[in-house]
Amino acid sequence: MQPEEKKAATPGSGPFLTRRALFACAAAGTVATASGCSFVSSFGETPEGEELLEIEKSSNWRDGAFRNQFPTSVTRSEGARSISETAGIWRRFLTEKIPDSRPDRPLHCTRTDLRKLPKTEDLAVWMAHSSIYLQLGGFRFLVDPVFFQGSPVPFINRSYEFEGGYPFSPGLTPDVDCWIQTHDHWDHLDRDSVLAMKDRVGQYVMPLGVRSHFECWGVGKNLISSLDWYDAAELGTPGAAVRQVFTKPADPGKAASWGPAPAPKGAVIYAFPARHFSGRSMKRDQTLWASFVIETGGKRVYLSGDGGYDGHFREVGALFRAKGGFDLAFLECGQYNPRDWPEIHSWPEQVAQEATDLGTKAMVPIHNSRYSLARHTWYDPLEKITAASRGKPFRLLTPRIGDVIRIGDDSQSFPAWWKELIGKKAA
Repeated sequence: MQPEEKKAATPGSGPFLTRRALFACAAAGTVATASGCSFVSSFGETPEGEELLEIEKSSNWRDGAFRNQFPTSVTRSEGARSISETAGIWRRFLTEKIPDSRPDRPLHCTRTDLRKLPKTEDLAVWMAHSSIYLQLGGFRFLVDPVFFQGSPVPFINRSYEFEGGYPFSPGLTPDVDCWIQTHDHWDHLDRDSVLAMKDRVGQYVMPLGVRSHFECWGVGKNLISSLDWYDAAELGTPGAAVRQVFTKPADPGKAASWGPAPAPKGAVIYAFPARHFSGRSMKRDQTLWASFVIETGGKRVYLSGDGGYDGHFREVGALFRAKGGFDLAFLECGQYNPRDWPEIHSWPEQVAQEATDLGTKAMVPIHNSRYSLARHTWYDPLEKITAASRGKPFRLLTPRIGDVIRIGDDSQSFPAWWKELIGKKAA
């Protein structure tokens, strides 16, 4: 029996949508009237019918919602907290101004034309925040692409400015073999990006329940593989059947192991836990959140999705160590607040430990450099992960947005590009 998780009552994407989210409900009626069905459609759909029946079979679904492996609070105000503590969190979130929470000038990016990258090369391009373009083993991937607006209305979750505008668009992106969606929060899942790419994606892989949004936006169910934690799906097969290749004890404190079935030999995506939450409206946790492993062409890449530190990093690292470990890991590093929401986002010192637990050869810190969803400076994640990674058994890679990362190239490094904007000398 898994321990009961503390139920949260705070809506949003990130710990909340943003500090302006309180005003969104009041504005929603006006916006909906002005923009009609388009606004309503952007929220997606809640799972129902056949998909809900599938969800209810999951051991991670309890009492009408998905739960983390271990008790998790979205904010410290949940549970037995005083009214004054709760009020303090909201007051700080809504009223405190943080110097340098956004860059004071447009960010310079490397304007890489993704269409011109040779498909045979194993590489990755960080597209800011958590959006990633990947090539591995002859496959092209998009991970949580947000080409347009990461919020329901423009005044929420406003993007940073970039020299020449945001450097990526569907028109400058090649057809991709696989779209990986880690969860359904607004800063990771954008309806207009789905609509723009839906005829140019070979297959979709996502956690349980997220399919409801994609189907609402016109993506065929036959193209989607919906995975629970510890499931797998073959690459190159649209709507590939879900495979259960791991044995996971009922006690979440005990690690998973490879099951009795032979381990997959070809190109595979595996889903694993993340310590987070989900939702695009007031009702939370109706869809699952996950981390993923891509394994193809003799290489492995880990995608953390969003979430706080927990034992699954060490567990996943142990599962793949005998296979040669991870060539690259993209780990969430940004929008953290150890004081007010310490369990659902990892702070930099934890991110360095996660990379160590995974046993990855190289790590890229993501979930930064496009939105300000927490009370730290925009460059704090990059400064602190640089310090926390010194002397650790992995190579920290801090590419500028748009730089090409050559997967498996142990000689590649990147300068501390953010220091150009904050006037500090490189360490």
